[in-house]
Amino acid sequence: MSVLPTVKAYITNVALSLGLREGEILGLRWEDLDFDKRLVHIKGSLQRIDKKLQLVGPKTKKSKRTLPIPENLLSSLRAHRTRQLEEELQAGADWPENGLVFTSSKGTPLYARNVIRSFHRLLDKAKLRRCRFRSSSLMRNVPACQKRSGKSGNGHSWSQQH
Repeated sequence: MSVLPTVKAYITNVALSLGLREGEILGLRWEDLDFDKRLVHIKGSLQRIDKKLQLVGPKTKKSKRTLPIPENLLSSLRAHRTRQLEEELQAGADWPENGLVFTSSKGTPLYARNVIRSFHRLLDKAKLRRCRFRSSSLMRNVPACQKRSGKSGNGHSWSQQH
């Protein structure tokens, strides 16, 4: 039996590898990824505004940034792209053209609250305390990561302290 990673597993991989905020992850578009140069360009985020999901610009000048993509994440994103293209072929004309990296199986944007709920279920199953869906919170929660402190490579500070 083959176990395929879920979209939420790919999202968690991005969160742990790049330390992006949930809105930044959900707002990633394929055009933001440069597989040849192994770079991701963070240009904004997906936010719920007036009960609708919208791509919005960065909160601050520092929020707009370019990050290197680690090799393990690069191969994961390539696998995810292949999977998403297969879903797009199955959906045919019903697939919305939004260019988002992370979508439902029908191509629609994902709501952060649903991703966070799934993330909390994963933490509960692993018997880890619930935390915010950010790399800093994740790093404090995962024992193997607690030894690190200081600046991550993502533009956000994190450490073991609360």
